[in-house]
Amino acid sequence: MWQLHSGEYFGMAGRLVVDAIAVVLIILSLTGIVIFLLPYDIRRLKRKGKKNSMKSRGRQMVWNMKWHNRFGYSTIILTLWIAITGMCLRPPLMIPLVMKKMSAQTDNNNVWHDKLRAIRWDVAEDCWIVSTSDGFMLVDEYFVEPPMLIAKHKAPTVSPMGVTVFEKDSASDEWIVGSFSGLYRWNIMSGRVVDYFSRKPNKQTSMRPVSNSQVSGYSNDFSLGNPIVFDYTKGASEKLQMPSEIANAKMSLWNMALELHVGRCYSPFLGPISDLFVFLSGLIISLTLLSGYIILRRQRNRRKAKVISVNQ
Repeated sequence: MWQLHSGEYFGMAGRLVVDAIAVVLIILSLTGIVIFLLPYDIRRLKRKGKKNSMKSRGRQMVWNMKWHNRFGYSTIILTLWIAITGMCLRPPLMIPLVMKKMSAQTDNNNVWHDKLRAIRWDVAEDCWIVSTSDGFMLVDEYFVEPPMLIAKHKAPTVSPMGVTVFEKDSASDEWIVGSFSGLYRWNIMSGRVVDYFSRKPNKQTSMRPVSNSQVSGYSNDFSLGNPIVFDYTKGASEKLQMPSEIANAKMSLWNMALELHVGRCYSPFLGPISDLFVFLSGLIISLTLLSGYIILRRQRNRRKAKVISVNQ
């Protein structure tokens, strides 16, 4: 779905088409605003008796309506494609989709394409531990033998977004594995997985791709005595002084555009509704496009019917 939304599925041509549709959506939005506001201005000028200004606004109205209808009518399939695939990349439509699998569509024969998430060397087992979108695998040093997939009930639960913590605890000889699905201690030899915080066995019963502990980092390198766990929504588990290099850092324009696009920057005043920003926006865009298409289609059919009746 991501490849369809970005156009990557169709290569460079698909990406360029998506860029062009983005421009079309901007044009439709601007001309739509003008079409919505101009009638109020025309009525205001009519009340004041300014006929010349009324004619000028009328020409603007006709011009905007003409190009609004042309762009909207000819690109309806592509604009709906962008809106609907975008809705599928965020909750709630994202949740059932991430549980489904389909054959990969790639331009090469790389079997690891878009599957590899992280890789670590295990000295005790003398092999690589590879985290993939299909689960954890054990692979020999030179990747000669086929990988051995570890059963899901003997491995930590990992969010579809991938692991954010993957390191060895030298004191216990266990692996500490974290993601947006929580933080766990993992003994590969026995397959025992326990929750990092409660020390209870891992029991994944929810279908949600994220848990209440959305772990985004972990470090034992601070001089506070205890390891620090970083949560995506709650921050660090211990109070830390923000380095000035980070506190005063600026965000790139691309990242700012991404935050606007997915609605994360609206969370301070939208709260939990910001998680549904993309879905609701895509739904509104789709309904607007479909209703505009239906209205224009009916207008054209009425005009055709009038022409036919006149000719008869």
